[in-house]
Amino acid sequence: TLYEVVDQMEPINAKDVTFIPTIGGTGLLRADLHSNSLVEKIAQKCGGNYMLMHAPARVSNRLICRSLKNEKGVVEVIRSCNKLDVALVGIGCPSPDSAIMATGYYDRDDMLKFKNRGVAGDLSMQMYDIDGQTKPYEADNNVIGVNIKKLRRVPYAIGVAGGIEKIDAIQGAISGRYINVLITDVDCAKELIRRKKEGSK
Repeated sequence: TLYEVVDQMEPINAKDVTFIPTIGGTGLLRADLHSNSLVEKIAQKCGGNYMLMHAPARVSNRLICRSLKNEKGVVEVIRSCNKLDVALVGIGCPSPDSAIMATGYYDRDDMLKFKNRGVAGDLSMQMYDIDGQTKPYEADNNVIGVNIKKLRRVPYAIGVAGGIEKIDAIQGAISGRYINVLITDVDCAKELIRRKKEGSK
């Protein structure tokens, strides 16, 4: 979804703006989907500056994760993310067609396991349930990037997702307060409104 957002953007003049990836940018497949590629592309379209996170998006264990997060280049990017004015994030869900499947970090078995464990969705490869809780999945979160809980402090945390199959993922992102702006389709919007009305009765 974020690839399409960037691809469809018209060039604009955005001087004195720096674009920063919130997650590592290298992977096994579809390099055009990775955050570094998207950040560079959007910066070029806007005439802005950009930083790159020279690390994989996900590693195999916590020890490697901690070590990489302490690397100078990675520390600088993550520290810069603490001062974001706007965050633009895609909202994923555990399915064979998900973007994280396309990057090569997960396979179909992983998606099935996540679904069976109650994962509703992911932001920056960090899983949460329909209530926005991340705690049950912290052991799986060997992600090099910004903890999604920091999105709660961003003035404009924009989530982009469409397709009714992502409704639980969108609901979880809202419940967890990881996003405060949503761009979605009419069917998802109607279902969210219906759920809100049902919950208020």
